[in-house]
Amino acid sequence: QAAAEAKAREAARQQALADAKAKAAAEADARACRDALGACETLWAAKRVDALEAALAKHAAEWPDEPGFMVLLARLRLLQGRPDDALEIVETVPAGSAADFEAQLVAAGAFLAKNRPEESMQVLERAIQARPKDPRPYFNMAVAFLRLPTADPDREIAARELRPAYLLCGTEEYAKKSMLEKLVGTLEPAFRDFNYSVLEDPEASALTASCEQLPLMEERRIVVVTGFQGVNRYGDMTTLGRGGSDTSAVAIAAAMHADLCQIFTDVDGVYTADPRKIPGAIKLSSISYDEMLELATLGAQVLHNRSVEMAKKYNIELEVLSSLTRRKGTIVKEESNVEKMLISGVAKDDNISRISIIGVPDKPGLAFKIFSKLASKGINVDIILQSIGRNGTKDISFTVDKNKMDDAIALLQQNTEKWGASNIVSDDNVTKVSIVGAGMETHPGVAAEMFEALFSRSVNIQMISTSEIKISVLINKADGDRAVEAIHEKFFENQ
Repeated sequence: QAAAEAKAREAARQQALADAKAKAAAEADARACRDALGACETLWAAKRVDALEAALAKHAAEWPDEPGFMVLLARLRLLQGRPDDALEIVETVPAGSAADFEAQLVAAGAFLAKNRPEESMQVLERAIQARPKDPRPYFNMAVAFLRLPTADPDREIAARELRPAYLLCGTEEYAKKSMLEKLVGTLEPAFRDFNYSVLEDPEASALTASCEQLPLMEERRIVVVTGFQGVNRYGDMTTLGRGGSDTSAVAIAAAMHADLCQIFTDVDGVYTADPRKIPGAIKLSSISYDEMLELATLGAQVLHNRSVEMAKKYNIELEVLSSLTRRKGTIVKEESNVEKMLISGVAKDDNISRISIIGVPDKPGLAFKIFSKLASKGINVDIILQSIGRNGTKDISFTVDKNKMDDAIALLQQNTEKWGASNIVSDDNVTKVSIVGAGMETHPGVAAEMFEALFSRSVNIQMISTSEIKISVLINKADGDRAVEAIHEKFFENQ
C-alpha cells in the first residue's frame, strides 16, 4: 500500500510538472503571437506592403487560429484595391471573436470600394451595436451615406458642405444642415464635436483610399484640420498634449510626402537665445534636427521636441516663421552650415529641481536600485552626479522635473532606510542653462569658454552634464538670466 501511495504521488508530481511545462509553453506561444501581431501592425502603419505580405504569410501559418492576422491581410488587400479578396478573408474571422469588430470595418470598406454603400451601412450598423462608443463606424457611415445614389437636393447640399471636412464624423453644426442629423444624434455628447483623423486609423486610411477621392487640393480648397486633438488606438477621443499641433502638422506633412512643413508661431524663427530677454539674440537661417531637438528638450519653446523627432524620422524640412510678419524664417533640416558658428543657441529651463541622497553605502547595485525605482514610477532623471566614496559612503545627486519632485522625494523616503542612506535633500530654486552646437564636436575648449563666461558674472556651478553637441550646467535660479546673457555675449558678440 505504501508503495502504491508513493507511486501515485510520483505520478501526480510528474503530471503537475507536465501541466506546468504545457502552461509555460502556451504562455510563451501566446506572447510570441502577440509580438508577431504587433510587428505586423507596425509594418501596416508604415505601409511597408511587401514586408507585411511576407510577415503575414509566415505568421498566419504559425498561428492559424489568430484572427488578427486575417484582419491585417484583409486590410492589405483593401489597400491594394482588391475588395473581393478582402471580403473573402474577413468571412473567415469568427463571429464574436476579438477581431470581429475590426473585420466588420474592413468589410464596410470593401463594400464601399465595390460601390455598394447600402451593404456597407448594414455592416456598420452591426458594428455600432457592438461598440456604440467607438467613433470609427460613425465616420465610415458618414462616408457610405454620401455614396448612396440619390437626386435629393438636400443630400447634394450636405455632400458639398461636408467636402471641406470629409475627415469629420460630422459635427452638430453640419448635422443640423444635413441628412446626418439622425446619425450624429446617436453619438455620445463627448463625440459630437469629434474630428476624426485618418492618419490615426488604418481602416479610415484604407476607406479613404478606396472611396472616391475628394480632390480638395486640386480644387484649390484650403483643408483645415484640428491639431490638438485626436484618437488613440481604441477609438477614445483624447488630447495630444503640449506641442500637439506642431506634431500633427509634421505627421500630415510626412503622410503627404511634403517637401516642407511651415510652422507659424509668435516669433519669426529660431534664435540663439530668447530674443525677449537677450536683445542681441541672432536669428538662425538654418539649424540641424539634432541641434533643434536638443534646444527643444532643454527649454527652448519654439518647437516641441516630438515634432522635431518626427521631422527627423521622416526627413521633413521644417520652417519656423512668424504669423505676424512676412520675414523669412529658420529652416530645420538634416544638416546645417556650422562652419561659421561654434554653437547654435543658449537655452534655459526653470522647470527643474535637484535631489540629493546623502550617505549612500559605497557598494555595487545601489545606483541601479535607486534609479530603477524612480523609472518604475515614470520619473525621468536628467543630470546625475555621484561623489567620490568616503568613509564607506557616497552622495548621489540628480535633477528631475519640478512637478515630479514631490513624488520622487516621497518614493525615496520610503526606501531610504532599506538602502542604508542617511538623508534626502532637495532644492527647487535651481535652473539649467545649456549651450547646443554641432560645431563643438570638432572645437576643443568650448566648455572652458562657457565656464569662463559664468565666472565673469560670479555664477556658481552646482552640476555639469555634457554630450557631443550639448553642455548643461545647474545653477541658482536667481543667476539664470545673467548666466544666459554672459554665455551669449561670450559666443556671439562678434557675429
